Amino acid sequence: MLCLWMGAASAQGLPTDDLPPPPPPVPDDQLPVPPAPAVESDGIGVAAPDQRTSMDVEIYIRGDGTLYLGDAIIVPLDLPDLLIEMQEEMPQLRAVVLAEEGARWADVQVAIAKAKEAGVEVALELPGEGESGAVDPLFPEGGAEALEIGLTAEQEKLLKPKHGKLPQNPYSTTDFTAYTLEFGEARIGLVDLTYGIAPRLQISTVPVLDAFLVPNVGLKGTVMNEGRVAIALGGSYYGVLLQQIGDSFIGEELGLSGTAEGEALFTARASLWGLYGATSIRIFDSMSMHLRLNYLNANASGQYDLSQAPVAIAPGLDVSDVTLVPKLVGETVYFSAAIDQRFNRRDSLFLRFRGPLFASARGILQDTPVGNSASYDIIAAYRQFVSPLDYYSATLGWQFQWKHLEARVGFGTSFPQGVWLFQTFDLGYRFGGKTRIQEKRMRKGYRNNLKDLEELGDAPLPPPPPPE
Repeated sequence: MLCLWMGAASAQGLPTDDLPPPPPPVPDDQLPVPPAPAVESDGIGVAAPDQRTSMDVEIYIRGDGTLYLGDAIIVPLDLPDLLIEMQEEMPQLRAVVLAEEGARWADVQVAIAKAKEAGVEVALELPGEGESGAVDPLFPEGGAEALEIGLTAEQEKLLKPKHGKLPQNPYSTTDFTAYTLEFGEARIGLVDLTYGIAPRLQISTVPVLDAFLVPNVGLKGTVMNEGRVAIALGGSYYGVLLQQIGDSFIGEELGLSGTAEGEALFTARASLWGLYGATSIRIFDSMSMHLRLNYLNANASGQYDLSQAPVAIAPGLDVSDVTLVPKLVGETVYFSAAIDQRFNRRDSLFLRFRGPLFASARGILQDTPVGNSASYDIIAAYRQFVSPLDYYSATLGWQFQWKHLEARVGFGTSFPQGVWLFQTFDLGYRFGGKTRIQEKRMRKGYRNNLKDLEELGDAPLPPPPPPE
């Protein structure tokens, strides 16, 4: 270096005696270290399988393109919103993207792009010396391993995404829990018809009662669902149009209409309405407890023309201008408790109990002769707490939930006898909703994979393209 410095000075015609001394040589251990290459590329970090923290959440892509966030099946469009919600609780959240062997690189790119939309830190897990910490939620025992040759019939049966292999869903049961049908989901049951008219809001009716001139409607909304606790409020109304029933063929058979002797009913009405609050608590990941408190109000009133009453009822009594107006109001408060143990998305065991807490009733008979101001009322009432054992129902049963059909069977005891049958046996058909759409896409991906494997025959599966 000194020779070069002296030579440069001589070449410029400068006197070397007047030049400042050359700088001292720098030791090798003090030379500047060049910057390390960045571990990110376009905002995507690199994560090793053995370098995980509690702030990491896994985004897993199966070979058939199915996307998981943790152990939940999701669609790519929902990924940004879900990550934003998780980041509110964990500001240091990092989304780690990993894929099953044989997954398409295009699906991985979509997952990365959607995760970046949420504004969270994104990392791509690359294979290391150790095994990846990712566990396929559908096959935690490793039954979904990638195969390089065509599948046998036994392997196809093993890999088929049946409901008995899918992870349990704590929100699938909606009748005695604080959960509702998903937006756009419908259920046709033996008794009721229910539809999710909005997120966390459902409406229901009993078509059989509607057909017999008993209009009814039920409404239920989940007002809170945070963590392991959910709270719902609901109500129902049943109206009994006795006059319309009396004018129908049913009323004619029962003698409830007309002007003939003994057919005295010409106006009447009755109704039943109720309010309730429910809560569901996930005791464990696969077990929940459900509590519900109900208030029911039943009332009936009508006007009966006693001039049409048969002689056998009022012999020798002149009732040509007398009307009798009966009124009855009853109130009941009762509770229900249930526990369900879910084994997978298809099978669950449930235990339910229902009983009253409080009851009251009051009746009024008003007799007012026409043209006379005299009148009198007969009032009878009672109000008391009721033992749950005076009118109870307890059941133990099994619930099946397949792709669309669901059934409930079991046994129980009650007083009066036979009441337990109403909360033990059920059959329904469900369709629509986000969860079932995701399951449909998963089954479609499985069928497409089988088709691709049949076309490949014994040829090995092509590996995914390397990261760009």
